[in-house]
Amino acid sequence: MKMISKFLAISILFFCLSCENKDNLPPIPTEQFVLFQYSHVNHAWGYINKGWLIDHEGNVLKYNVDNNANWHFSEKGFLSNTEMIENLSHAELTEIRVSEEELQEMFSLIEEAKKGEISEAKNIGADMGAIVFSGYDFSADSNKYEQVFLSQSGDFERENKHKKAQKLVKWLKEINDQIN
Repeated sequence: MKMISKFLAISILFFCLSCENKDNLPPIPTEQFVLFQYSHVNHAWGYINKGWLIDHEGNVLKYNVDNNANWHFSEKGFLSNTEMIENLSHAELTEIRVSEEELQEMFSLIEEAKKGEISEAKNIGADMGAIVFSGYDFSADSNKYEQVFLSQSGDFERENKHKKAQKLVKWLKEINDQIN
């Protein structure tokens, strides 16, 4: 009987240790509407501004706006809440949805990714524009979104060297493959 009790206790301990503790992940602020973005902007041979956003509920929203749209780009790495909501108004819901658990796990990486060193930009082409993956960190105090740079490709290539940023880029590229 003692042997069975020890075995059961050890089994429960290993089970508990192997479970991910989602309670340690930061909650996604309900006032933060957008968590991640993929954007492709190009001014060569016309105007392209398309991409997608992931909202706080895990919805993936796609946009493709023309030059006349009132689209807001982050000035010095920030967007106001009003500007982000206006950008969201140009986006349409796709069938792709990120689960709450996956979204919370990926969102939890943004804080560390903010600390990453950004590599020097390397010119690798022309007329390809800029393809950028970003995360966002919302401050309720300033009512602004801080853009967290993850990677850029196209005419210039650069990346956030933090391993959490690279994990986010890999994940966002997998979502992009589902969209395209």
